[in-house]
Amino acid sequence: MESKAKNNRKIHLFTKTQKGVTLMSDIVSSINSLPGLDPLTPGTPEAVAEAENALGLKFSEEYKESVYAVGAVYANGIEFTGIAKSETRNVVTVTEKERLYNPQVPMHLYVVENPGMDRIIIWQDQAGTIYKTSPYRDPVKIASSLNEYVLELKKLLS
Repeated sequence: MESKAKNNRKIHLFTKTQKGVTLMSDIVSSINSLPGLDPLTPGTPEAVAEAENALGLKFSEEYKESVYAVGAVYANGIEFTGIAKSETRNVVTVTEKERLYNPQVPMHLYVVENPGMDRIIIWQDQAGTIYKTSPYRDPVKIASSLNEYVLELKKLLS
């Protein structure tokens, strides 16, 4: 199962189910369906491990799947962090910067998105839960997974 991105680069990531059937993961499917997707170079397991070590945490499996598939995401104004050379999309650079501005955020969270509105930041934890912060406020759970968050964004863009 493969999907073509905007620049005709094929993006794919498959997961093995308990019954031995191979399917594309939900998060990769959802990302591939974002209008105007312009993926970066997919991340490697080594680069993901380096980023986890630099931040002193573990990424959720779902986040790693998205990074292995697209590196980082840019699609019609949606910009998710990942493994990227761009400082605005690099999960390590963005998370370290936002930790300075948001000292109330627990150290086990990492930045998934900076929507660029009112200093709102979207974070994720190792279990996959998505949180939103605004200046001087504690994180508030807004989605159970990155996939759920992506699907909600798609509804808003429709």
